[in-house]
Amino acid sequence: MDTPSILRPRCPSCGRRIFLPHASFACVSSSEMCTPVSDPVYAWARGLATAPRRPHVTSPVVRMQTWRQKYSAIPWLSRLLVLLGGAMDVVAPINEINCAGCGRPTRQRVCPNCHGELPDNIGNHEIFRIAIVGPPGAGKTHLLVAQAECLERLLGPSLGLTVRPVGRTRQSQTNQARRWVFEQRRTLPSTHRLSVAQDVGEPLVYELTAERYGLAVNLVLFDPSGEDCLDEKALVNHGRQIIDVDAFLIVAPANQPDAADTIDGRTRDVIETLIAAASRCGRPLRRLSHVPVALVIGKIDRLAVRGLLDPRLSDGVRHQDRVRFDLLDATMEHSRETLMKSEVGLELVQTLERRFRKVGCFAVSGLGVEPDADGHVVIVSPHRVEEPFLWLLKASGLVRAVR
Repeated sequence: MDTPSILRPRCPSCGRRIFLPHASFACVSSSEMCTPVSDPVYAWARGLATAPRRPHVTSPVVRMQTWRQKYSAIPWLSRLLVLLGGAMDVVAPINEINCAGCGRPTRQRVCPNCHGELPDNIGNHEIFRIAIVGPPGAGKTHLLVAQAECLERLLGPSLGLTVRPVGRTRQSQTNQARRWVFEQRRTLPSTHRLSVAQDVGEPLVYELTAERYGLAVNLVLFDPSGEDCLDEKALVNHGRQIIDVDAFLIVAPANQPDAADTIDGRTRDVIETLIAAASRCGRPLRRLSHVPVALVIGKIDRLAVRGLLDPRLSDGVRHQDRVRFDLLDATMEHSRETLMKSEVGLELVQTLERRFRKVGCFAVSGLGVEPDADGHVVIVSPHRVEEPFLWLLKASGLVRAVR
């Protein structure tokens, strides 16, 4: 992966590099104070037929500023920059601007290419973009919500891992979903299609830093609907940002106990759709094969009911307040053996290992138990949800393993 500079980081939404001084600013005032306007740039980047009404985006032309202008209030530094002359006379980014619509100040940067929100620490860390894909009803959103809960409240504090959400809009939606699951103990409704809800394609962004593991990264998570994961046309037209990621997490949910096979066969179609859509978007398999892939058995509580869950998967990789990355290999092997016992699982493993260079198998549960007919959960107990994310970071060289 490319290492970003301060002035040319990658946009979390579209993945394209941007020149930070050219980044636009979006108004953060309420719609009553600043009337939203049509945003054709946002619509074009996401293949939307109609441009949605969004906050004012200020033109970047008014924000050109040199280093000497930026530090003119500091006399000795200003004189030094004058002596250095043209070598230091470059465009410098600023952190705040007044909205062109209402005149109120805003610090919310947006990408000039797609008008997606940029995190407040843009340019400070590398970004790592993960797409969580799978068939409808696979539990992808529950896995995402459980992973957010695990990172912020469990894994982070116990391991010295600093976790900070840096995305404004999607973070508020995720916090609402977390309250729905962990406080009200209810399952989430189905995710909307990319062509219907404009914010579905926006990522969830976390800043992860841990000196112990040499980790400093913005973790960017995409969660498309299962229907979109099976629709090649929808991915090409509305989900290019989901295809052009740094890693894939493919959720293969376990079937109900009365099903013929233990693994949902629609996961095969998801993989084929993903590869076909990537090829149409200019990312053929020879380029896609370098991307690490985590194949995750979802809803493993269903396997436990059948007595098919490997007992060695009852332990995690956390031990004495430290992540044991050396235990991930054993976890992947046991999960792979569980998958190989299923006809569908065997085909999934063979297909991915033939087409991708780095494949890891995992077994997780976002809720821990099967909800009742009304969607209520007695107690929410996520199981091993952090492991595939940790492995993807390690497989991409972003984590230094500590024994």
